[in-house]
Amino acid sequence: MFKDIARYTRACTIRMAHKASQQRRAGNLQATPVTASWQQVSIDLVGPLPRSNHGHTWLLTLQDRFTKRIEVAPLRRATAANVTRDLNAHSPSHSLARCLACTLAVSLAPLAVSLARSPSPSSGRTRACGRPGI
Repeated sequence: MFKDIARYTRACTIRMAHKASQQRRAGNLQATPVTASWQQVSIDLVGPLPRSNHGHTWLLTLQDRFTKRIEVAPLRRATAANVTRDLNAHSPSHSLARCLACTLAVSLAPLAVSLARSPSPSSGRTRACGRPGI
């Protein structure tokens, strides 16, 4: 029966031209509005790369979504401790580094943290935020 149906639909050019799509339509993507510099940041780790003269094999990249400015920091190892330390050292504002270090989010507005992305009080991420300098 399947072969008969397939043969019938292949023979009819009208049905071939107007076949309904089997995929769902994609949703409408909308960017969140950004009104100030360093309000939303995109973060990425690039690597492992060939070892530099100073022993760095990773790059931590931060991009401001408002100005498109990029900050790059070299890392020897891509661990959470190294990333949070370099966020504190290289980010333009301390509040940005604190917010990103505490939530470990990829894209986040440091002035308005949503509860859905906030770590639970019992998690290690929240305890790490209590350390001096973070």
